[in-house]
Amino acid sequence: MKKLYTFCFLGLMLSSGSLNAQSVDITFNVNMANETVAESGVYLAGGGPDCFGNPGENAMNDDDNDGIWTITVTKPIGFTCPYTFTNGNCPDYSCKENIVGQDCATGEFSDRFLDPVTENTEINTCYAECSSDGTCSAPTDAVNVTFRVDVNEQGVSESDVVYITGGDLDNWCGSCIEMNDDDSDGIYEITLELDAGSLQYKYTINGFAGNDEIFDPAEDGDCTLTSGTFTNRLVTVGVEDAVLDVNCFEACGPCGDVVEPTLYDVTFMVDMSNLTEAFTTPEVNGTFNDFCGNCSPLTDNGNGIWSTTIQLASGAYDYKYSADAWTIQEDLTDVTDCAEVTDGFWNRSVLVGESAVELESVCWGECSGCTVSVKETDGLNVSIYPNPISEGTLFLEGIQVNNEIVVYNALGSIVKTLPNVKSTNISIDINDLKQGVYFLKGENGAVLGSFIKK
Repeated sequence: MKKLYTFCFLGLMLSSGSLNAQSVDITFNVNMANETVAESGVYLAGGGPDCFGNPGENAMNDDDNDGIWTITVTKPIGFTCPYTFTNGNCPDYSCKENIVGQDCATGEFSDRFLDPVTENTEINTCYAECSSDGTCSAPTDAVNVTFRVDVNEQGVSESDVVYITGGDLDNWCGSCIEMNDDDSDGIYEITLELDAGSLQYKYTINGFAGNDEIFDPAEDGDCTLTSGTFTNRLVTVGVEDAVLDVNCFEACGPCGDVVEPTLYDVTFMVDMSNLTEAFTTPEVNGTFNDFCGNCSPLTDNGNGIWSTTIQLASGAYDYKYSADAWTIQEDLTDVTDCAEVTDGFWNRSVLVGESAVELESVCWGECSGCTVSVKETDGLNVSIYPNPISEGTLFLEGIQVNNEIVVYNALGSIVKTLPNVKSTNISIDINDLKQGVYFLKGENGAVLGSFIKK
């Protein structure tokens, strides 16, 4: 039986040794010589629950009061994780050390990184520095740094307040450090006394409840740092006073001259002749005026045609006609030849290139011009000749016209106007007309007749 007990004891010892070999002790020593240690002490944190957790979970100690805080953790062999130190118990990481831009900073949160550990290991470093032997650099005197931001493109009024904010400035208060614009040039300034190191910050107008800078990491990478979901400005404070370049609000450089887009005349025309609903003034509403209502009223051209010319930059625009500030509007539902659904609404569209655009007159709610009635007004006896005609001059006889004569094509679009006609013998040059059927209207929209251009 003694042999059996001896064998079991030996097996237990071997088993225990095998288990010990599967874990390692990692000792972290951080020198706080250049810091004022928080009353709650110093903590090891970072990497989430699978690493070192949040601040407050791994308290370090300085039992010998030498300024070096330490903690030893036992982890599986091969353990690797990001980590950081915090000066205080701050679950939101607001008291985390700042090593942004230093050689040992890794990942989106600028943490330190622990390479795979295969044996008992001791790490010696300095808080907020990348020291690998536990020494800290000699403290430097604080320097004056002047920050300047141009808000001229933000429409800032006298009642607005511009602030600078940052984790190491005001714990991201947003509206605690007010900047000034003593010369009223739209460039706000402030000089702060700062220690050397990297600083994340941004500007706000009226605090975070108003307008704070939003950056695109891809476009603004030259002056920002992205940490998680946050992208902030980044500056490295040296050992000498500095006046930073003027940056435009939400930009990495100065505000450039605003390049005004080239605008082109776009003429809209709608024929209200067939509309049975009462109206006073038609208007055109579109993405160019935010469908505002009566911002773009049309002018009566006579003969039921209303038009307006608006200057627009190149691009595609949705629009439709309405009247009297949306009292009535076109019903373009399923009018698929010239309208389509955008955000649940049926609208017309126009593409503006690099030249003026004159849209053909369209009938209200339709894709083409209003159908012109060929029924002549009672009592008229108008002669139109030669008819058909291939070239030359068209003549009208038998009617006294005291205003104008308008020539329409088969789509209802005006192709020619003879103003101030006062005659019973009228001649019209048709050489510039294309082949087709045309209609003539006189005073009060009275149809005088039609002709064919061969």
